Amino acid sequence: MTVFTADPATPAAELERRIRERATDAATHLASARAELDHYHQELNAVVEDLVAKMVAIRLAGQQQRNELTLQFVEPDGEQPAGPQPWEASAGAVSTEDTDPHLLFRQVLHVLQPAAIELAANTPFIEALTSEDLLRSLLVIFLKGRLPEPFLFTEETFHGQGKVDIAVYWHGRLIGVIECKVWHSERKFRDGIDQVLSYLTYEDMRVAYVVFIRQQNVTPIIATLKRAMLEHANCADTELPAGGGQVDFAFHASGDPARPIAMTLVPMPLATSATGTSTERGLRRQRATTDERASSPG
Repeated sequence: MTVFTADPATPAAELERRIRERATDAATHLASARAELDHYHQELNAVVEDLVAKMVAIRLAGQQQRNELTLQFVEPDGEQPAGPQPWEASAGAVSTEDTDPHLLFRQVLHVLQPAAIELAANTPFIEALTSEDLLRSLLVIFLKGRLPEPFLFTEETFHGQGKVDIAVYWHGRLIGVIECKVWHSERKFRDGIDQVLSYLTYEDMRVAYVVFIRQQNVTPIIATLKRAMLEHANCADTELPAGGGQVDFAFHASGDPARPIAMTLVPMPLATSATGTSTERGLRRQRATTDERASSPG
């Protein structure tokens, strides 16, 4: 609510003009503040994602280093701690009991982000991959190259009531699933959410929903994806998150609302300006100029 004070002698027309000017200024400042807040959220998300990836890498390196040690250590009180020790494992083995599956799956999500950039940078190759299955297989190849064993990625794996597109394992333990869809319509995207939820068992709590976007109008499509996620009956969030990259949503299991599921939306735009007709006109003009220069004497 805004309160205006004015001299009673001020003509009504003049007073209305002043009120409208102040209302316009307030709306402009509010829009600017919202834009700055959205920008801040995007920068904060990028910093957090980078920090999580670095924390995971440091933790895994520390675990690997600890398990490769062959020295025996004595507790400060001079007594050996009970139970088997990490350094008693075979060389090169990585302990899995104390490895956080959430951090491991965050590492997978962090690798998915540059995958979209690299895929979009190879437009002719992507255009040749006409099916969803081929795009998914290419994504698996990318993941295997960036995250070698003990990570394992399997396609079309029977799980729950169907087959998950990509099952993500760490030392043989399932730590999350990846659902892959090519964007066609909001209805099919919503069906994909229900589909992947039906595949999950009680132990499954982490999902990445990858959406390949071949269209060039990426921004409104991502807005539609985020709104569809937020409006889903299993979504526990109440506000639409900012940003156009990976977005985390809090979901719950269909049959057990008390069981939380972390579902991350991963938009993957594949179209670039290289697929547009404007660039093609530029290429034709460039080729014509080259031909003219080649045919000119001297």
